[in-house]
Amino acid sequence: MTQYANLFSTSFNLGYLESHLDKVLSICQAYSFQLFIESMQNIDTKTKILLTAIELFSTKGFDKTTATLIAAKCDISQASVFYHFKNKMVLFEATLDYIISNNKDVFEHYEHAKNEEPVDKLIRLLEANIRWTYKFPEQAKIIIMLFNFSTWDENFTKLSTRTIENGKNKVLSLLNEISEKRTIKSALDNEKLAMIIQQYINGVIFQILAHKERAKIKSSFKKSITPFIHELIGYN
Repeated sequence: MTQYANLFSTSFNLGYLESHLDKVLSICQAYSFQLFIESMQNIDTKTKILLTAIELFSTKGFDKTTATLIAAKCDISQASVFYHFKNKMVLFEATLDYIISNNKDVFEHYEHAKNEEPVDKLIRLLEANIRWTYKFPEQAKIIIMLFNFSTWDENFTKLSTRTIENGKNKVLSLLNEISEKRTIKSALDNEKLAMIIQQYINGVIFQILAHKERAKIKSSFKKSITPFIHELIGYN
């Protein structure tokens, strides 16, 4: 790219442009292509940083994850890390967005089952959460880390609240669908039921991450989730 800059700096005058227009246009095209290639490389580097950050946050924790470690594992400079993410909090928030956006496929099957009963869609959504935890424990640890940090840091509290509300609203939406078809037999309103269900799922997620027999916890959940939901909402 330096060669293009030198050509412009040494020859950039009106007479040169008039007499060498084709050459100037060729240089501009090459320079634009070079910028395009670099932008594609930047996308790859940014994703690499995110994946490395997820790994380090989940194994070393937030405090011990540094730009130095990330740069070393990515084989890039620290300046490159800060170019994409101005500080560690911005990077942590980006890892959350990446985790959520890149795992939508885990949940898609329940959203497209249009002819399925809402209660069955709810159960499938909850099962999808547990499958995601079992398949991507390092990503689930980031969510748990967020909840822990939210108790003492306002920045984490905002992120945690957003994450919790998004999850609760999905559950609440399906509970409302159930209510439209039949009466939910519970002394609690749908908002409170959604909170209870979300807390239950978070507890199962924590057990899978903390227990050495993860498969047993997953199997136990699979057997109990349907009777649990049916009992909770009086679905007989």
